[in-house]
Amino acid sequence: MKYIVTRQEDGSEEIFLFANSVPHDCMGEQLGLIRNPTHGTWGRVYREPIAAGYVYVYPDLGCYGRSEALDLESRGNADTALLKQTLGLNPYCDTCAELQDDGDVGDD
Repeated sequence: MKYIVTRQEDGSEEIFLFANSVPHDCMGEQLGLIRNPTHGTWGRVYREPIAAGYVYVYPDLGCYGRSEALDLESRGNADTALLKQTLGLNPYCDTCAELQDDGDVGDD
C-alpha cells in the first residue's frame, strides 16, 4: 500500500492511503481536486504533498521508502505516528505533526 502526507494552509497534516497500482503523482494530483465543506460552501482545500512512501502492516504498522514520481521521502516514524493517530491506533498522540523523525522505520 502507498501513502501521501499533505499539509494544508493552516498547517494541519493528513495522510492518504491508496493501492500500489496507483502512481504517487496521479494520486497527488487528485488530492488537489477534493472539495471540503468550508463555512457553508464546497471549496477546494490546498493540500501540499510533503511526504510519500509505502506502508507495511507486519510485524507492526509502519511507513517507509520514498516516491520517485513526487521526489518525496517518507518521514518514517513521524508518518507512522500520523497514520496510527488517523486510524485511532495511537490515542496518546495529539499532535503527531510535531514529532521529530529519527529515521526510516523500514528499508526499500
